[in-house]
Amino acid sequence: MSEWSAAPIDLAPGNPYSLLLESPVIVAPGCALRDFQTDLPGVIVTRTATLHTRRGAPPRFAATPAGLIVSELPSIGLRSLLKEEGRRWERSPVPILVCLQGDAAECAEMAAALENVEGVAGLLLTPEADVAQVVSFTRRQTPRPLIALLSRDTNLQESALKTVAAGADAVVVAAPPRAAFGSLDPVEGYLLGPAVFPLMLQALLELRAVTEVPLVALGGIATEELARFALEAGATAIMVDAARWGDPEAPARLARGLRTAADK
Repeated sequence: MSEWSAAPIDLAPGNPYSLLLESPVIVAPGCALRDFQTDLPGVIVTRTATLHTRRGAPPRFAATPAGLIVSELPSIGLRSLLKEEGRRWERSPVPILVCLQGDAAECAEMAAALENVEGVAGLLLTPEADVAQVVSFTRRQTPRPLIALLSRDTNLQESALKTVAAGADAVVVAAPPRAAFGSLDPVEGYLLGPAVFPLMLQALLELRAVTEVPLVALGGIATEELARFALEAGATAIMVDAARWGDPEAPARLARGLRTAADK
């Protein structure tokens, strides 16, 4: 276990395309490229794309003692995402991961549609079915690096090994846990924020014990100290999510702090 050095990081060391990062900081799904300062993080992940636009009730939120619950995580239809942002990807100074959400067939179809799109460094898969199956179907459509988000509803060690065997180049540890908060009309959804960090760190330690594949830590990372904890526990990179809601500059701040420390 060691801290990050200033050398480039490869999130897909076994892939001929590779996925080189100048910083271990990854901006989580949900960021519009035009709204973000791109000179510090290692990777920017697009807004989460689905095969077709999904319409539903607006998301509900509930503040908890150590985090935030959101009933639904936002998404955008792939066609709309390409129309709004696609031309910016090839001009981005940092790699772009396109985030895809759906079942195996849907993710495979979206991967095929992206094959001729310039500026796509790789795909982040957020499966709505068995993660290994989603990776396997998607791998048949693209040689690009595939990063898979693991679900907490499974045996993480077994799921990670199957996902890598199916063709994933790296895995994200892990999807937000389901939770609820409130009294008369509780909000049910996904827990984000500091409360998630200890759960993520335990999962990270368990996965690093069984695999050498690059691991991306996701959950509650809002300070440089917590980022270091994750890197020292075996994370290859960290993904900053909910911290951006209260501090849009959080990814840049963490990247700057880690780089300064690595240069000393």
